[in-house]
Amino acid sequence: MPRRLTITLLLLCLGSSGAGAAELYLKSGDKLSGVLLRRDAGRVFLKHPLLGEISLPESELVRVQEDPPTGPGAPAALASALGAPAHAAASAPGQPAPKATAASDKALAAAAAQAKASREDDDEAPVYSTWLKGWKRVMADAKGTLELGYQEQDGRRNTSNLSFRASAEYTNLPDNYRFDWRYYYGDYNDVVQTDKKDWSFRWRHDLNKRIFTQTITTYASDRIKNIDINLEQSAGMGYAALNTNRQKFNVGAGLVGQHRIILEQDTGLIALGELFEDYTRRINKRFSIRQEARVQYSPTHRASYTTLNGQLVRSNAEVDNYRYRFNASLEGKITEKISLNLRFEYEFDNTVVESDLKSDRRVSTTLGYTF
Repeated sequence: MPRRLTITLLLLCLGSSGAGAAELYLKSGDKLSGVLLRRDAGRVFLKHPLLGEISLPESELVRVQEDPPTGPGAPAALASALGAPAHAAASAPGQPAPKATAASDKALAAAAAQAKASREDDDEAPVYSTWLKGWKRVMADAKGTLELGYQEQDGRRNTSNLSFRASAEYTNLPDNYRFDWRYYYGDYNDVVQTDKKDWSFRWRHDLNKRIFTQTITTYASDRIKNIDINLEQSAGMGYAALNTNRQKFNVGAGLVGQHRIILEQDTGLIALGELFEDYTRRINKRFSIRQEARVQYSPTHRASYTTLNGQLVRSNAEVDNYRYRFNASLEGKITEKISLNLRFEYEFDNTVVESDLKSDRRVSTTLGYTF
């Protein structure tokens, strides 16, 4: 009885404030149905039968179609939209029950049909709504950059170089996610000198203000170095030695599992230790610096290979298994979306088959677009 009285009083309050059934049409193409509670400070407040009370900025809406509660059947329709039994709003205390009309019967039938559909989708709708909200939040908060660089020279020497990079980063404390993709191609007098691509995905999780865990998944291939597939999975811990609004400096260590295929031959899985560091500094509103370095080493020597007539041949010798990478970039914003970037990249891998291909150094200028 007290619950019925509470619902009745709530419905009377809604009726007195002009609340009624409404449909919100979003710019995304979605539609939400429920009870329109109020409009305040540029936002629309709606009572949804599944999501409860929600609010949306009017700028995200195409239109709001209201169906104000008029007539004897309105309290019952509101009760159904709120998830209460229809008879709970049949009459207010001390007042006779309203007579049924064709309009009230139609409203009750529509509310019942909507309630039935909501019950049928009860298992899927909350999951879909949660996923949709999460995806929209990621897309709104994520930051990404596309960079393109090209150089061509004709004359006594014909050279061309192409570099393309894409990166995206999303932070939802205590987690940070970053994705990087690179492609490089270059030829000299119609002879291909560079043809490599790689991508990496990094996940950092803050344990506190200073200590974090980190995992990096990396895929790479290099046609010139005869590396068909190089897969790496690392896991480690790091320390935020410097963390301010203008600059950040992190150091850490971890373990790496590496699997490599050269000229369609599997060279096996090997474990390496790793040290890493990264530094970023915002010089001013237009210029910023980013620098990263990783050193990997394994006490287990990797078998030495050589190529003979395009085939990979294992020799009796062994080589020390170590590699290191160093990247640095200077970014200058031309506008809020366009930037000019100067990059220096150096990589050394002692296990590469050809000795003159063990190191790879590159200086490039790229035009970037931030989204």
